[in-house]
Amino acid sequence: MIYVLGSINMDLVIRSASLPRQGETVIGSGFFINHGGKGANQAVAAAKSGADVAMIGAVGDDAFGDQALESLGHHSINTSHVFRLGHPTGVASIWITDRDNRIIIDPGANAYLTTCMVDHGLAHATENDTLIVQYEIDPLIVGYGLHQAKPRA
Repeated sequence: MIYVLGSINMDLVIRSASLPRQGETVIGSGFFINHGGKGANQAVAAAKSGADVAMIGAVGDDAFGDQALESLGHHSINTSHVFRLGHPTGVASIWITDRDNRIIIDPGANAYLTTCMVDHGLAHATENDTLIVQYEIDPLIVGYGLHQAKPRA
């Protein structure tokens, strides 16, 4: 089993010819919403490679949380360790031009992951399992997850 401890976001993406300067509004096109977050993206990639994957994370009790869980489930990712919280699901606003991109993230529920949630997620991990992390969640939670996984290795 591969456990992924990390972020789950909804990406709000728009293209434009240029990025706005201070006080400026520019016309964009091609807006779309994508399921994202560095953690969720890693979980999907691992699942697409054929691995059994469990996600450890948090989403809001909102429509974006529903969509994120549905997307992870569509890829056969175990979401029993994804917690529904009373905070909005994380959102990334992504602005893209031909030469550049800019991203602003509101971590939302990702910022409220706790050590107890990590313990719950890793409760059945064994020495044959792998933990994948990234730093789009609190580094203290990442460190805790790595510390909890090490004795199982």
